[in-house]
Amino acid sequence: MATDRMTEAVNHLIAAPDYSARVQEMTRFIENPKGRVYYTGPVSCLNVLLDLGTTNRDAFERILKLVEEKRMEEPATAKRDYQRNIMRDRRRRLAKAMLLHEARSGPLRGDARADEMVAIRGRWAKAKTEYLIKSGADSSAERLEAIREFWAMVDRQLDANIANMHKTSAVA
Repeated sequence: MATDRMTEAVNHLIAAPDYSARVQEMTRFIENPKGRVYYTGPVSCLNVLLDLGTTNRDAFERILKLVEEKRMEEPATAKRDYQRNIMRDRRRRLAKAMLLHEARSGPLRGDARADEMVAIRGRWAKAKTEYLIKSGADSSAERLEAIREFWAMVDRQLDANIANMHKTSAVA
């Protein structure tokens, strides 16, 4: 019985047009149990996921990962989710870069912050172009793989720099 409800909840999320907003809402309810509400109507099947998230957060996250994988198999949702994930990664990457920049140079506001973001994007675009030239990628598949490698390299470097920043501040 419980597995039937879980299956229904997973299937609902796979097909949900408001998937991202729904998952954010559910995560807020799990993180703040006092503010939790119970779903009614067609989305009442999601209550089983809220219960799971409250008792076993890792299992909840694994279910969401499964849902995201299944959504990528659905042509109707794959393109929208793919674009959403790209934009989320770009925002996250830029936020890390700004954190590092502000740790070195002090906080930025307004136009100065926007200008620095544009400058960072410009440096990344130039570096990506140089990386693609060096990689010698001929086909579109090779090019796509080189682009993924480039962004993975940038993400690793940002994460390493942030970790070093935290180690340095902990020692100082």
